[in-house]
Formats: sequence, C-alpha cells, structure tokens
Amino acid sequence: MKELCGSVVAEYVSVFLNDQFQNKFNIEFDEKGFYRIITDGTKTDLVFKIYPFWEKEKVDLFKDFSPQTLLFGEDVPGTVFFFLSGYFEYISPDKKDVWGNFPGKESFQEKLGLSMVPVADLLTEEVIVKKLNGAGFDIKLRNNRPLFFLTHDVDLLGYYKANSRLKVLAGDILKRKNIREFFGNLSNMVSGNDPCEVDYVLSKSISRNLKSTFFFMAEKNSGKYYGGYDISKYGGYLKSKTDLIIKAAGDVGLHYGVNHLEKNRLKNEVTSLEKVLGRSIKSGRAHYLIFDSAKSFGEYEKSGIVLDSTGGFSDIIGFRFGTCKLFRPFDFCAMKASSVIEAPLIIMDGTLKDTFFMNLSCEKAVELSKELIDTIFKYSGVFTLLWHNTSFFRDGWNRWEGVYESILDYTMEKKFVSVNGRDIINIFDGGSYEKDT
Repeated sequence: MKELCGSVVAEYVSVFLNDQFQNKFNIEFDEKGFYRIITDGTKTDLVFKIYPFWEKEKVDLFKDFSPQTLLFGEDVPGTVFFFLSGYFEYISPDKKDVWGNFPGKESFQEKLGLSMVPVADLLTEEVIVKKLNGAGFDIKLRNNRPLFFLTHDVDLLGYYKANSRLKVLAGDILKRKNIREFFGNLSNMVSGNDPCEVDYVLSKSISRNLKSTFFFMAEKNSGKYYGGYDISKYGGYLKSKTDLIIKAAGDVGLHYGVNHLEKNRLKNEVTSLEKVLGRSIKSGRAHYLIFDSAKSFGEYEKSGIVLDSTGGFSDIIGFRFGTCKLFRPFDFCAMKASSVIEAPLIIMDGTLKDTFFMNLSCEKAVELSKELIDTIFKYSGVFTLLWHNTSFFRDGWNRWEGVYESILDYTMEKKFVSVNGRDIINIFDGGSYEKDT
C-alpha cells in the first residue's frame, strides 16, 4: 500500500489547486526536501521547505504549528494538505462521540481556536496566489461567485406521521406541561396540517426564490438511532413531494442510513430510493453525520454518489476540512484524491441550538452565522446550510424560525447564488449556474 509522503501531498494539493483555478498547477516534489509551484508550465520561484507532519507525534504538531502564520514551519502545501485531508482526525481513531463520530471539540483547529477560519483557502489565496500574481502571473478562480447550498435532511416525513397523535397530545400535557402546544397540535390534527412536512420549509425557499435540496432516507433506523421511514409504505407520498421540490427548482438526494458503511449497504439504499422516486440519486449526506475518514469516500464512490455534504461536525459550526470550497477529498485508503465532490457542511441547525452541542441563544446563533457567511463571501466559497424540516414549532424550536429566516435573508443580501445539488455537480465540472435540473 502506498504510504503518505511528500510526493502524495504534492499530487493531492495540485488536484485541489487545479479544481479551484483556471490556471494549470503542478507542485514539484524535491527529494532534497522542498516543494516548488509550477504554473501554466512555468517553474516559479515559489519554493517551500517541507514539514513532514506524517512523521510527527501529536504533541509535536501542536508545538510546531504557528497560530500567527497558520503554518507548519514555512510549508504552505503541506499545511493545506493537513487541513484539507482531515489528517489529525485520521490519526485520532480513538476519539469518538456517543454516535461513533470524531467530535469537533477534539479537532486540531478547535483546540487552536481556528474552527471558523478556512485555513486552506486563506493559505492558498493569500499566500500562493498573491505571491504568484505579484510575480506577474495572472491567477484566476474558476468560480468567483459565492454559492448558497440550502439543504434539508428529512429524518421524519412529518411530526404526526412519526408519532402517535394521542401520544403527542398526552406529552404536551403530562411531559411538556405546555397547554399552548396542546391546543396548537390539536388544531393541526383537526385541520389536517402537519407543520413538519417538507411543504413548510419548501415554502420558505419558494417565497425567496431559493433552491432547496432535500435528502430523503431509504430505510427506518432502529435502536438508539432516531428517524427513518418505510419508503415502500410512503412511496407515493415521497414521489409527490419530490415532484413539488423539482418544480420549485430544487433537488433530492439520499440521507444515508446509520449502517451505510456496511458492505453494499449504501449502494442498496441508493437503488431503493431511485426505484421509488423514479430518478437518479447523485448526492447525499449521512444521518447523524456518521463519517469514517478511512472508509466513507470509498463507499460513496462505489455506490454512485457524486456529491457528498457530510463534511461538518455535529458539535461545532465552521470548517471541518479548513475550506469553504467545493473540493475532492483525500481518500486515505487509496492515498489519492477521491472522485467524489465534497460540499462541506458549514452550519447545522441542531449544532447551534442543542444543549449538548453549542447551546447558543438565538441572537448569538445569528451573529456567528453571519460571521461565517461573511468569510465564505470573501473567498467566493459555498455556504452549505442544513435546516431540518422538523426544526420548527416544537421541542423548543418556536423562536428559531426567526434565526432560520435571518440566515436566509442575510445570504440573499450578500448576493450569494442559490444552487441545488445537481447545479453543484454541473458547476464543478465546468458548467453554468443555470443548467436545468
């Protein structure tokens, strides 16, 4: 098996640069211990001494990283790789949360207070590009407009579809002791209105001329894992909702089940959902953001997933891979760039609100969201937002509708281009923003 080394780093970062810029990049690996940037076939004077982070212990990584320069020594390509690949996460398989995921609070960037800094983008554009342009090169981004990828993981098809109506009403009185919720739920039941169906969150997008991408599940979860549904039972319902979404210029993908990393499991889920919806499934995100840095991207490839958006932490917002760009993630099994496109998840609703995550006030959630949106705008990146269809009206979400609307409206104010999953695939492959989905 190929091992991580300077030539692997050089090859991968070259792929990243070529995906981001119109110019042709190649990073030359020198056995004497240097990387040299080659641009449009011309050897440049941009040379970096290699910092072999793959030979270092964790304590050395923290000691050798400079919070001022955001570098290991002077090694820009190596530092970009370190963040983009999620290397620290890869060498920390013992760090797991209750769902089996690597926690954001254990990440290298969070421990250094850099979770809201896209380190890879900053080094690429403010070191490499600035120096090359200063030397007379004309480096141009492939995509110079910020994109808004608005997504919804459909864990449940609706509040009353997932819960006994009697149980809901009894819970309002006996458990939540909330008479207002009791009468609100009773009124919805009588009128046949379920505020947690996809129609409500879709209406928010339609009224703002925004595109939404919905990730539907292909099976019901069991045990400690919440969510899921029998798609054979709700096939007609799912098809009708998908038609509404597509009519509104949206898209649908797969919300991978909790066991999707088992052999052939993800491929079976893709096939099942495609059969029910009558359309191809090319994008997705994992339930509970379940992710394995050694396995996930390989499974996505084998299952026909072209675009993934699992790449965010459950417990903190920000940049899991040090970037807000669309990129090809590093596959540690193959020791090369994956063919999958990653649209890193920046903000999830539950991360902001839940007491076991950031537990923010509504005001602070809006403030931090705007800060991230401003950063993504600066680097012409992709703002990927996850807001569940069930995150309205209930279980303490009453006031958070305003947070959601504030985030949508601020993104529109900043003139982000609204895109769906199929748009992203097309854009990454060099197409336009307006291709029919």
